[in-house]
Amino acid sequence: MSGYNGSGTYVISGTGLPYVSGTVISATVANQLNTDLATGLSNCITKDGQQTVTANIPWNGNKITGLGAPTTTGDALSWGRIATLGATTFSGTTTFPDGGTWSTTGIAATVVNTGSGTQSCLNNTATTLFAVPTTTAAMFLVTCGFGVSDPSDYTTVALVTVDNAARRIVSIQTATDSTLSMSGANVQVTQTQGGTQTANWAYLRIQ
Repeated sequence: MSGYNGSGTYVISGTGLPYVSGTVISATVANQLNTDLATGLSNCITKDGQQTVTANIPWNGNKITGLGAPTTTGDALSWGRIATLGATTFSGTTTFPDGGTWSTTGIAATVVNTGSGTQSCLNNTATTLFAVPTTTAAMFLVTCGFGVSDPSDYTTVALVTVDNAARRIVSIQTATDSTLSMSGANVQVTQTQGGTQTANWAYLRIQ
């Protein structure tokens, strides 16, 4: 029987093949060859999308060019397109186009994470603003202010570091009537202006 040889070459073989000049072609031989040819053609990838590929295709280092923009999960992403990552596991060291790297042994490039919000704070009571969002080596710039007549008295700035899962404030610019502190993983503020005040806080990961 005729067919592919396992390396991509179609080989015509079988009883009565190849045809010999000057001999009568058997209908049985011809029909079998036609059947084998149809089977071989049905195993090809058709350019209009009729066929569904049933196995991985080895491209032997060649490119797939002219890909359209992906529109749904599972679409191929062409070079230069931007991908949105969900839950992703990185192994080893990954290099990004801007030259930064992410290593499983730690952060080897600046990674920006931000957060902000508001929090009602009682007088002279340490109130949690947010929990530091990582246990790996990092540094955050934290600001906290209150909407009062003299912002300079109520705006506090601090640098919070994470080292071996420990979080601590390494530098702080306190205000007259408010200060930032740590309680475990939580960044807290204490205001002494009186009454209940609303804190406006934000953080930026800078390392």
